[in-house]
Amino acid sequence: MSNRPSFSHVSFRDMMHRARKEDILEECTRLLSERGYDAMTLDQVAEAAGMAKAVLYKHFKGKEDLCCEVMVRGLERAQGFLDGLPARMVASQRLQAFVRWVLQAQLNSDAPLLAERKSEIRHALKASEPYQLALQGLSTRLEEWIVQAQEAGHIHPGWPLLVARQMLMTRAVDPMVDALMHTQAYSHDEVVEWCVKTCMATLHASPEYLPLSQKAKPAKKSMLAVG
Repeated sequence: MSNRPSFSHVSFRDMMHRARKEDILEECTRLLSERGYDAMTLDQVAEAAGMAKAVLYKHFKGKEDLCCEVMVRGLERAQGFLDGLPARMVASQRLQAFVRWVLQAQLNSDAPLLAERKSEIRHALKASEPYQLALQGLSTRLEEWIVQAQEAGHIHPGWPLLVARQMLMTRAVDPMVDALMHTQAYSHDEVVEWCVKTCMATLHASPEYLPLSQKAKPAKKSMLAVG
């Protein structure tokens, strides 16, 4: 009789491996969103996932490797959300839906897209090809919708493409969310709506402080927002 494991046994083992990796990624997503990269530790992730720290190293090389995959997943989730938007939506509605989604993700400690400005993970994200490719894909889609919204008069044409895109992307780490929640003056949904309205109203208004010759200056495609 052969001592080789049966197909069903191998499949079960693979399923357990994938389930453990998924648990690690989900707990890291939550902790990364709540505490930030620099304050989060692998010990905390292991404890939250209910496993020994050594198990983490069976799935990931270390903290940078784990967090980069979490950030890539965040961008992929954002793309998946945008893919599911109704076809009848115009560009400005799609952009508004994106802003609302990233703000809700921030409040729910889910799907981080960008790292804090001074976080150490920024260097790892710059070197991560999967992250940069995912970021490029999302950025390109947002830029196309920004141009369409400007042509339709829903975003002022004076906003440079790069500035408008960054205004939308950085809502994923918007400090206004925590500031409003801390006041306890508004509910979760009200905070999201105020932040959405602030962002979209700003883009609709004219950036009057800019010289006319600079208002429609195109952005370079290579300039991306790394985490």
